[in-house]
Amino acid sequence: MTFLLFLTLAGAIVFAWNRSFQPVPPLVTAVFLIIVCGYQASTLFTERVDVAGGLSAGVYPWKAAPHPQVNANTGIVPTQLVPRRSP
Repeated sequence: MTFLLFLTLAGAIVFAWNRSFQPVPPLVTAVFLIIVCGYQASTLFTERVDVAGGLSAGVYPWKAAPHPQVNANTGIVPTQLVPRRSP
């Protein structure tokens, strides 16, 4: 499902770019798609989400009591994606 969402969004971006600016050749698009898929393969093709270690204390307040506060720009990954992907 993640891979299909990625392909859909990437296709929409390429379509919008090609309609608005000088078109990107399909070979260049395919090369970048392969590079991103190779780099993010574990996230795109498995149920694993890449999260930096030690951030769970900031995501789940009831687990944060014995740990110091984590000051990190975590964004959407630990607050939205991880809870939905965990069994």
